[in-house]
Amino acid sequence: MKIYRTFEEYMYDNYYDDIYNKVKGFLCQKKGTSFLAMHLIPDVSRFELDDYHVMGVTFKTSGGDALHFRLSINADVNVYGKSRYDYESDTKSVWMSVYCESILKNGLHNVRIVRVEEYSKDRFDKETALDHYLVPYLYSEDADKVAEDFLRDHCARALDTAMPLPVQEIVSDLGMKLYPAPLDDNIFGKTYFVTTTVTVYKDDSYFETEGITVPPGTMLVNPDVFFMHNIGTMNNTIIHECVHWKRHKMFFELMRLLNQEYRFISCEIVEAYGKERANSTPLEWIEWQANTLAPKILMPASTTKKFIQDRLHDLRQCMPASTRDAEVMAQAIQDTADFFQVSRLAAKLRAIELGFEQAHGTYVYIEGKSIPHFSFGSKIIGKNGSFVVDSISALRMIITHPVLDALYAEDKIVFVNNMLCINAPKYIQFNDEEQPVMTQYALDHVDECCFLFACKKRIKLDYDDSFSRACFLCREVPADSLLEAEYDAKLAKNQLTEEEAAAIAEIVKLSQQFESDFDELPGSFHKTVDYHITRKGLTAEMLSERSNLSTQTISELRNKTDKSVTFQTLLKLFIGLNLNKEYCYDLMKKIGMDFPNTMEGRFFKWLVDEHTDETIERWQMYLNQAKLKVTLCELDS
Repeated sequence: MKIYRTFEEYMYDNYYDDIYNKVKGFLCQKKGTSFLAMHLIPDVSRFELDDYHVMGVTFKTSGGDALHFRLSINADVNVYGKSRYDYESDTKSVWMSVYCESILKNGLHNVRIVRVEEYSKDRFDKETALDHYLVPYLYSEDADKVAEDFLRDHCARALDTAMPLPVQEIVSDLGMKLYPAPLDDNIFGKTYFVTTTVTVYKDDSYFETEGITVPPGTMLVNPDVFFMHNIGTMNNTIIHECVHWKRHKMFFELMRLLNQEYRFISCEIVEAYGKERANSTPLEWIEWQANTLAPKILMPASTTKKFIQDRLHDLRQCMPASTRDAEVMAQAIQDTADFFQVSRLAAKLRAIELGFEQAHGTYVYIEGKSIPHFSFGSKIIGKNGSFVVDSISALRMIITHPVLDALYAEDKIVFVNNMLCINAPKYIQFNDEEQPVMTQYALDHVDECCFLFACKKRIKLDYDDSFSRACFLCREVPADSLLEAEYDAKLAKNQLTEEEAAAIAEIVKLSQQFESDFDELPGSFHKTVDYHITRKGLTAEMLSERSNLSTQTISELRNKTDKSVTFQTLLKLFIGLNLNKEYCYDLMKKIGMDFPNTMEGRFFKWLVDEHTDETIERWQMYLNQAKLKVTLCELDS
């Protein structure tokens, strides 16, 4: 069977004569009008339709399998007639609209050309219009209404009473069948639109499989892989596939019309989102629709909003008065997830959509760690704002903004909990490992003590970027994969924070907290190295494994006073010993070394200041992300 690239190509190939005759008949009606007239030939006596091309198509639906479409036709017409001086001929390019009706099911049937008109743009009706691939239009502002319409058709009671959605009931109401199946790791669901033989699990043990023939409307779900690994549950996956069956049948029929091998919609785990859909594929567009609608169907706006409001009220009544607002909000999000049987992250994102701004500060995950719940003033964050940024972005902003650079260099701000926070006792304390931690007051007032950043797209994205922004704060992703944080020095809130940080009295240096310890340190570099190794209870072999320094090098660092030491060796020693930055500075002073005044040197200082409690592998990852050609993960000779 021939494969077509577009519907226009299909119509030209299969309905050429029908369209040709209708267009020719229309031109006959227009022969004596200005439609065919030209400046050279104002009075047309006859014409010949040479050829035409289908230049475009627009679609509308009236429901069911009925499909209405308008073909934009550009025809080459040879025009003959008497000019002022002689009988002349010329060629005119003529644009027309050909309106058609048809049935699209298991192919295109009952195609009828209703009329031909002079070309004009149809008035757009978003209620009935379909895009170029027969996908219904969906706008973010209409998504809740569309979700409610879905529920009104298949579970109307969920619009009146908060309830976990009976997904199996909805599957049955749609006439669909559900099977768990061994899908590929990156596939969380498939919806079949034709009778197909598939492999499914025999029972809930998910060990034994069997091949069965399934009818159209069958969904397969992966019991192991759910939407983006952490946002979806089985319920989200099922409703996601229900949306495909409900909204995207015509899309599938078109795809199969153009290519008979097309049999199903496969839903892959997708990492990128954005509003630039001009270059996105139709599959990405229908996935965006299903991703957008599924949580809204599972958590209808009115009932979910009231549930969260009521839950917040009840929690404040029953939880201790000392409970932080952020903890109350976090518990409300958890309760919402449990009640509606969705993931915690899905509940959080839905709460934010419904106006619970403080949900931004709950269940934040970045760079493999969880950030303590935090609160901030109302209407602070806005659509693109974030107090939380990845480490690389934070360093880049510090280096590129002189005020931040100066504040950081003077220890007036610190990077803690993936936030840039004012370094004052009111906001910052130090734990037993002498690492900075935010005080309870700071966590309750991050807008007072932390800088606000704007997140913008760094790469071409394919779906709605609001979803991506939310996920950026809640998932571990490479620093350059989704969003880029930018510092706006002109933002009034940031100017106030800068002023407060600069005005704070000079914070007592961390070195002063170690004053008593420093009294015990030896006076030389090599004896101090030996002191720290002994203090840490490490053998040469253990330190070698942690630092990628050879045992010989370690021995020389401890004993050989004339040992030449490179900066790279120092870095390996610092991370291998997990030394506090003040101890690192002490060793550098004793050997007469300082951080180079370069981008590389600034990066090394940041590693020493903020990350000496991590591993050498983690340091290497930071260096790679910053595109610095420094290798730490190789053993010294």
